[in-house]
Amino acid sequence: MRLFNFFAIMFLLVGALAFSACTDTETVTETVTETVTETVTETVTENVDPGPVYEEIGPGFEVGVGCYEAGDGGHMLQGTDMGDCIRGERGDDSIKGLGGNDQLDGGPGNDTLYGGAGDDELIGGSGDNMLNGGDGNDIAVYKDAVRVAANLANNMATVKHAGETVDAFGDTGTVVEGIDTLMEIENVKGSLMGADILNGDGGPNVLKGLDQADTINGGGGDDMILPNRPVELDDDGMAMSNVADTDATPAEVDGIDNVNGGEGSDTINYEGESGSVTIALGTIVPLADQGNTDPSDDVAAHVAAVLADSDNDRIAIDNRGTPDDATDDQSTIENVIGGFGADVLTGDARSNTLTGGPGGDTLNGEAAPDSADTMGADDTLNGGAGNDTLNGGPGGDTLNGGPGDDTLNGNAGDDTLDGGAGTNGLNGGAGDDTYIINKGSTETITEFAAGDMIHLKGFTSEDRTANNLAIDGTTLQLVDKDDSTDTTAVATITTGATLVRITQDVMFVD
Repeated sequence: MRLFNFFAIMFLLVGALAFSACTDTETVTETVTETVTETVTETVTENVDPGPVYEEIGPGFEVGVGCYEAGDGGHMLQGTDMGDCIRGERGDDSIKGLGGNDQLDGGPGNDTLYGGAGDDELIGGSGDNMLNGGDGNDIAVYKDAVRVAANLANNMATVKHAGETVDAFGDTGTVVEGIDTLMEIENVKGSLMGADILNGDGGPNVLKGLDQADTINGGGGDDMILPNRPVELDDDGMAMSNVADTDATPAEVDGIDNVNGGEGSDTINYEGESGSVTIALGTIVPLADQGNTDPSDDVAAHVAAVLADSDNDRIAIDNRGTPDDATDDQSTIENVIGGFGADVLTGDARSNTLTGGPGGDTLNGEAAPDSADTMGADDTLNGGAGNDTLNGGPGGDTLNGGPGDDTLNGNAGDDTLDGGAGTNGLNGGAGDDTYIINKGSTETITEFAAGDMIHLKGFTSEDRTANNLAIDGTTLQLVDKDDSTDTTAVATITTGATLVRITQDVMFVD
């Protein structure tokens, strides 16, 4: 019995203790403070396409020194800031000139040429090329082509090269051999073999034809037009800017350069010619005569100067019609400069300046009066060196013979005739004319009437005070005041077969 009770007591004690623990309450408060500092370093590697890699051409390949020859195959070449000479040969090349006056030649293939800064010469060769001149005054050259039709206004050139049997100029049923895109190109040089068509744009252009019958249209701007071949332009041969564009040159313009200067003050230069040049620029030809069924859109040639630096040139300005003509735009060709040979320069009814150059030239201020327009314009004729013949028109002309034995004919109008140095013949014609007598020259005046005047040029103040002016028969002379036997002949004056007495004023001029 006691043993049982012991276990009972123990159970009760344990049970009491367990109950007491379950009912105990404990409050725990915990504060946690955490600071995290993290530094992240990340390296990203990305594969970027560097684009085309150009092979750099080092120094030593400058224009005039030597050209870099890339050989066949497509190349990517880059020059220096010097004037580089780079040739790509066969293949699709991309060539950059950078600075300097570069000469870039792509050769056969579809090439891209970029001149960069400087005045560059770009030669695309056969194929469809992109020619970008960049900054500067750049030129596209087609001298090795068979024929080219280049138009700077629409940035395009259609080209035909040797060995092609197709027509490169867009006739029905034909295939175009090559088309170049022209960007930042100001000037064009045509082909040696074909009749080219070169069209400028609104800016100043240099358009140079070579050895065949070219059609050159300057467009707006002050252009330099260089046909560069012996030509003959007559009344039937002046084709206008929209002449039929065919590979076969029309018969009526066969062998003829056709020049339309456009709206600017243009210059036509035949420098370097060896043969005779006869030009009647500005003649209006109805386009129906050129195979065009609409003759209403006639175009005139606007040319400010013609330079004919060759032997024995014949240049005639033939501006037909009147300025108020409602049908045709009239030509405005004003000035002609001859060359070293014996030139024949003929103006029109407008005001012209004709300069003969060093040769023995014949300058005519106005062509024969073959039209109803008889207004008298005032021309300036400059004979230059050589034995020249200058013929004024009906206006008040200025004739300057220059060095040499010259013949000056003023014709109608109040003219000024200055024979220059040499033995000269002066005839003012009708009107109140002024004859300028140079010291040391010998003059024969074959027309001296009331209203005419003589100016003595180049005589010093001592000459003026020490001499008297007198006439001895037909001779105007200076007579030494201290020695009447010391005379200086100034001019011999006649009027036909009748001797005249000088009653007009004679003036000394500096």
